[in-house]
Amino acid sequence: MRGEDTMGRISSKEGSNIWLNLLYHDDGVDHYGGNTCSLIGKMGSGKSTLIVQIAEYTRFCQHCSKEDYIDYMYGDPDRDFHVIPQGFEETVIWRGRKYDYWNCLIPRNWNKSFPRYAFNAKNVILHKHVDDDLSFYHKVAGQEYNVPMLPEIYEYEKASDLFKNIEQGAINIVYEPQVYMLPPTLIKRLKAKRMESKTKEQYEDESVDVDYIQVPPPVFWFEFVDHLLDKKGDEFYSLMMDEFHQVCPSNALGDMWHLIDWFAASFLDIRKNNVSLYVSTHSTTLVDWRILDRMGHFIWLPGSRTSRKNSMVYPHVITKLTKGQGIIEEAVKKFGIFNFSRINKQPPLVRVNGMSNIL
Repeated sequence: MRGEDTMGRISSKEGSNIWLNLLYHDDGVDHYGGNTCSLIGKMGSGKSTLIVQIAEYTRFCQHCSKEDYIDYMYGDPDRDFHVIPQGFEETVIWRGRKYDYWNCLIPRNWNKSFPRYAFNAKNVILHKHVDDDLSFYHKVAGQEYNVPMLPEIYEYEKASDLFKNIEQGAINIVYEPQVYMLPPTLIKRLKAKRMESKTKEQYEDESVDVDYIQVPPPVFWFEFVDHLLDKKGDEFYSLMMDEFHQVCPSNALGDMWHLIDWFAASFLDIRKNNVSLYVSTHSTTLVDWRILDRMGHFIWLPGSRTSRKNSMVYPHVITKLTKGQGIIEEAVKKFGIFNFSRINKQPPLVRVNGMSNIL
C-alpha cells in the first residue's frame, strides 16, 4: 500500500477525540481519573513543543461538561467568556532540566506565541532545593543574558515542603535536589522489596534505624510522587517529565531496579488519585519496560519507532509523518492522526548553572 493511501486511512477524527480525552479531566458521572502518556520522538521532532502545549492545555472541570471544554479550547477566540468554571486550570508539576523550554509558558511569552489562545495562561512558579545554587540564563550570539520575567522561586528542603509550596492551578517547575539522599521511609520499602531478613512491617516500623543513602537526583521523583498520592485530596494534577529515561532507565540494576518496580506498581494509584503523568523520551528502548507496559497512551512523533509489544501502529506509518503531526494511540486499542501548532516567537533555550553533570 502506498504511503499516501496509508495516511489517508488513518482517522483524524479519532486522533482528535483521543487528544481531547487525554487533556480533559472531570470528576463527574464519567469520571476516569488521570491519564498516562508517553511521547516518543527523535530530537527536532516537536517533542518539547508538544509537551509545552500539553502543560498549558490540560484542564479539569468540576462544574462543566466536556462540550464546555471543547468550546473553550476550540470555540471563537474573540468571544467574551463571562464564566470560567471553578478549578478549570489544572495544576502542573514540570520536571526542570539543565536545558529547557519552560520559559515558553511564562504568560507574557505564551500570549506572544499564541495570541488567539481562548483563555488565560497559567502562572509559572520555580522550585529549587534550599542547598542548590541554581542560576537561569539565555545564551544568544555567545553572550549570556538573565532570563527576562523570571518567575518567583520557592525553596524546599524535602518532598513535604515542596508539596506545600505547589501553587494550585499554576505550572510549577521543579528542580530536583542536586545531591539527593534517599530517605529512611523509602530505604525501608526498598529493603522489604529486596526481601531481606526482616518483614515489610518491621521495615516500615519508624523505630527501626536506617541511614540515608545518596542516590542519583532523579530518584527524588519517586519520593515526591509517593508523598503526593498520600497527602493530596481530590484535586487534579499533571506531572510532566521530559527526558524520562533519566528517571526510569531501561538498564537499571540493583536497588534502582527495585525502586522502578515499586514506582511501576503505583501506576494504577496514580490514575485513580486524579494524577496524570506525561513523559517523553527519544526511544522506547531507553525506558524501563515495566513503565511502558502500564502506559495508557502513546504519541508517536516523526522519527520514532513504535514498540511491537505496546503499540498496534505499524512502523512504516510513522515514516510518513511531517513536522507538526503525530499518531496518538490509546495503547493497543485505537489510534488516529492529529496536528499540533509550532510555537511562534519562541524564546531562547533556558540554561541552568549549578546542576549535576549527569542531568
